[in-house]
Amino acid sequence: MMVDHSIDEPLLWDIKTAAIRLSISPSTVRREIACGALPCVEIRGRKLINPQAVNDYVSRQTRYNSTCV
Repeated sequence: MMVDHSIDEPLLWDIKTAAIRLSISPSTVRREIACGALPCVEIRGRKLINPQAVNDYVSRQTRYNSTCV
């Protein structure tokens, strides 16, 4: 299966971009990486995040209220 990555969408996000996409601060992204909740790739000392890892992180953080009608 071929994966289509356009020029407009980078393969990996930096911490600032991940923070913007998650609507949280970059320091919160760093803390989530440090505790292992958000995986990253480190390239030459720069932490980069796969967008799918962000989607997976959001899925794990989602809580549903089973008592709602």
